[in-house]
Amino acid sequence: MKHQAPRLSLRRCWIAGVGVFALYACATDTQYRPSSTRHSGDSKLEVVETHYGNYLAARQAIVDKDQGAAAAFYDRTLREDPDNQIIRERAFLLELASGHFEDALVHAEILVRSRPTNRLARMALATNDIRQKGYAQARAQMDQSAMGLYNALAVDLLRAWTYAGERDLESAERTLTGLRAFGSGDVLAAFHLALIYDYSGEAEKAEQKYLDALELNGRTGTRIVEAYGNFLERQKRPTEAIALYDEYLQLQTSNPEVSAARERALKGRAPRALIGSINSGAAEAYLSVAGFLDTDRTASLTISYLRLSLALDDDLHIANLILGELHRQRQHWESAIEFYAKIPLSDPLGPQAVIQKAAALQQLGRDEEAIQTIEKLVKRQPQNFLARVSLADSYRTIGEFVPAVENYTKALELPGADKDAANWFVYYSRGMSYYELGQIEHAEVDFLRALEITPDQPLVLNSLGYSWVVRNYRVSDALALLEKAADLSAGNGYIIDSLGWAHYQLGNYELAVEYLELAVELAPEDAELHDHLGDAYWQAGRYLEAGFEWHHALKLGPSPERVATIEEKLERRSKIIPNS
Repeated sequence: MKHQAPRLSLRRCWIAGVGVFALYACATDTQYRPSSTRHSGDSKLEVVETHYGNYLAARQAIVDKDQGAAAAFYDRTLREDPDNQIIRERAFLLELASGHFEDALVHAEILVRSRPTNRLARMALATNDIRQKGYAQARAQMDQSAMGLYNALAVDLLRAWTYAGERDLESAERTLTGLRAFGSGDVLAAFHLALIYDYSGEAEKAEQKYLDALELNGRTGTRIVEAYGNFLERQKRPTEAIALYDEYLQLQTSNPEVSAARERALKGRAPRALIGSINSGAAEAYLSVAGFLDTDRTASLTISYLRLSLALDDDLHIANLILGELHRQRQHWESAIEFYAKIPLSDPLGPQAVIQKAAALQQLGRDEEAIQTIEKLVKRQPQNFLARVSLADSYRTIGEFVPAVENYTKALELPGADKDAANWFVYYSRGMSYYELGQIEHAEVDFLRALEITPDQPLVLNSLGYSWVVRNYRVSDALALLEKAADLSAGNGYIIDSLGWAHYQLGNYELAVEYLELAVELAPEDAELHDHLGDAYWQAGRYLEAGFEWHHALKLGPSPERVATIEEKLERRSKIIPNS
């Protein structure tokens, strides 16, 4: 019986230079359709016309993660009850999180009349003042905001940029000195001072602060490297910029922004400054704070700051990429696609956004569209390693293993690809594709190559060990590999299943039962694992339990081939144990 390898997605988040953010945002594919045309949804339900009904509909839309619909329902509720400040605040937060900044401002203006220290309302109003060059007014708004740990950080960064807008660099530096009270605040202070001095034409001071930020951050951090390299290029020092990029790329080989900057420096094309206006500097401040947050506890604040950053600079594509990633992590695929689509291909993050968009399309079952999306990217950028791997992944996901192998091979043929220590997963994925095609010897070569790169990778140990067991080849070595894989990935039901099934193949039925029972506990929704356990029970003479597991496997929707096999076993069982 053929063992199916663990169903594991090898897609990765290639966001470079930002943390992994938790998600507080909505999917757009919900069951509610608000009356306002600016809040588009996919609902077939009519809008509830009563005051209480609109309130309940808004609450349900929040449960369903449709912030746009929730905001619309709250708007309708406020028409009936305009003095309800609880509803007003919720509507404000939802409008902001949904990207409807002008509508959020209307609510913010009303909110601060009754709640003068409302943090985000004041920050939204300050943001609007900055957009209109009302820097003193922006500071006045922030002065009235209640301070919390993260809001104080945002206020200090924004305050410094408002002083920069007034050419008061001394006040800007004095303001940022207070950031040292925060963890890593010294890095943020040095970085934003570098940006402020750079924007203001103080090149010598800017360079010193860039160097300070770089050293304080351990010479890492995509945004710092990108900004300082950009500065060096504009100072007509491309050789130094290239050396900086090379140093960083030794650690982050697949970073699209720094890679694109290096290519630009090699061509001698001076870039535009990373910060070209006070608005974009303030947007960078919000971006910095969003990356600073512990989003397990402050997810809504992360989304709000990212939205405020985009209200200041809608070309801050990294914010859209992060928002797309947040939605992707929560499997809100339609919303993720919307954010990825906002990033032009000409931007260094554009190819990354296309790859993530295709992955989201495939999760929605739109396989053909996903593959076409990636193929267009590969055609335009044939040397793009990640695009080629993504195309191969897409084919492998839908069981098209021949084109999967072809594209993995083309990716590995790109210059330097086979030497990258991060690319064990490409060999592993091609090996799995070979395995599905029945080309076991080719699969073994790839598994062994992957293990050369990462000797303790449990997925590879599992696949190689199992491929040996089913061929009755190097059995003792195979068991050692599977036991090592199980030790390295305690809690992985699929790997425990491989070890149990290996013992089954070797006739160690009692031991097989022990492992397979554990595998089923760890991955109870997998039909194949229940089928394996049923087989082990049968061989151990536990016929009633075998029948139960086979019946349970059928309820879990196995492949048609497995259905036929299980039904044959149940039929044989009924002949041996009548009326079972």
